[in-house]
Amino acid sequence: MKKRVTILGSTGSVGQTALRLIADHLDDFDLYALIADRNAQDLARDARRFGATYAALADNQCYQDLKNALAGSSVQGVSGDAAIAQICAEPVDIVIAAITGAAGLVPTFIACQHARLVGIANKESLVCAGSWMLEAAARHGGRIAPLDSEHHALACLLRGVPKNQVKSLVLTASGGPFRTRPNLRDVTPEEALRHPTWSMGKKISVDSATLMNKGLELIEACVLFDVEESCIETLIHPESVVHGMIRCKNGGTLAHLAPADMRYPVRDVLFDEQRDVLPNLAFAAGMTLTFEAVDHQRFPAITLARAAYRQGQAACIVLNAANECAVEAFLQENLKFTEITTVVEQAMARHHHQTVAHLQDVLALDQEVRHTVKKTLF
Repeated sequence: MKKRVTILGSTGSVGQTALRLIADHLDDFDLYALIADRNAQDLARDARRFGATYAALADNQCYQDLKNALAGSSVQGVSGDAAIAQICAEPVDIVIAAITGAAGLVPTFIACQHARLVGIANKESLVCAGSWMLEAAARHGGRIAPLDSEHHALACLLRGVPKNQVKSLVLTASGGPFRTRPNLRDVTPEEALRHPTWSMGKKISVDSATLMNKGLELIEACVLFDVEESCIETLIHPESVVHGMIRCKNGGTLAHLAPADMRYPVRDVLFDEQRDVLPNLAFAAGMTLTFEAVDHQRFPAITLARAAYRQGQAACIVLNAANECAVEAFLQENLKFTEITTVVEQAMARHHHQTVAHLQDVLALDQEVRHTVKKTLF
């Protein structure tokens, strides 16, 4: 029987990776819906190609472009938050949740209540409301699988290690494009977008350059694996071959190695069984693995993320919202690279004390922080 699949963020890097894998195994899948922000032409192209039932845009202003691009096809084009919410409430086998930023929170939360399996690449959803996501999935008989390469690696390793034997989890980071650059004040957006290992969207590329991406992943790991932040280490690993490690109480360390390719975690979500559709590492060809400590003085983002997790959910929401605004300002050249984390730290000092009891509280705090930060940046 074919698996019904919905992809949130289908025109982004993770969504396109999923579609490439599905294209090689069309007999196994039925595309229910493809959802994007405002890229009407690429969305329509993919929806036509895969015979999706729905193609949805978040931006209502681009709906006419989508409608025109779908003319003559059987694909139903829709737009807006209400339409996307209705699509996410349709029971399917797999949802790939790959919308970047807090914009993916509500669709992902709805999907967790209706899908059999949700593969989450939208780390911001887990940072802001992770425990609620996990509870929603479990309550409705579904489960969540991480699509970040680091969390995918740790999840694979943890299957073979009893939790009481785990001393700590290790997240690796490439170090980004400025790992060895002494002066960061004159960094340009173009330079920040040149990631040395991964091909990603603009926001995630900047987060990788500041190491905020690793800070968000640290919080995500706390949520996914039910551990305290003190039990999670971060290491710089420029080759991006070792994606995660487990330090065991007996003194041993287990590592998960794979090429720097998002097809590996996405494959494991799409297919029930392992398939030899991707190459293994070629160790005999020669390989060097190096590790370095994180320079927290030059890259304070991970320290801020640890503080946010210790302070509670509100602080994590503030961290994420302020960072998204600061990255946007940097990309528009309204903020220096080194000021991104300063903006986040200031926002955390102002807002972290607020109470968060419901999903609406998450959304309200997110909007409040964005309003406050944008007043000072734009």
